[in-house]
Amino acid sequence: MAKKQEAEKELKAKEAELGTVTASGEKETIESEADSISIEEIKSKIAATPSEDFDWDADDKKFGNYSDSDREKFEKMYDGTFSSITKGEIITGTVVNVNNKDVVLNVGFKSDGLVSVSEFRDTPDLKIG
Repeated sequence: MAKKQEAEKELKAKEAELGTVTASGEKETIESEADSISIEEIKSKIAATPSEDFDWDADDKKFGNYSDSDREKFEKMYDGTFSSITKGEIITGTVVNVNNKDVVLNVGFKSDGLVSVSEFRDTPDLKIG
């Protein structure tokens, strides 16, 4: 009997969540105030759009406001840090982590390499470092 009462409680809770049910069994929908307001009305009440004279490049903290020559110098330094791997190329790396499925390798790039542990079946003494 307790299971039946519990099931009825769950049913009532679900009905309450979806909408109320009247005594005659008809579903009664309760509309909130937000349901009656259109999206355009809401947008018209919000003044979040910047004015025409808003300066997107303004930076109060002076972060990133470089001269053209400084920017060019930094871009050359940054370009020098890029390197690429071609398909089939063999590169060296340091083992960062080993788990049941994968080996994580630091190969000196932006992201670490992820290689299936099955690729190292000939290296039983594989360890971090």
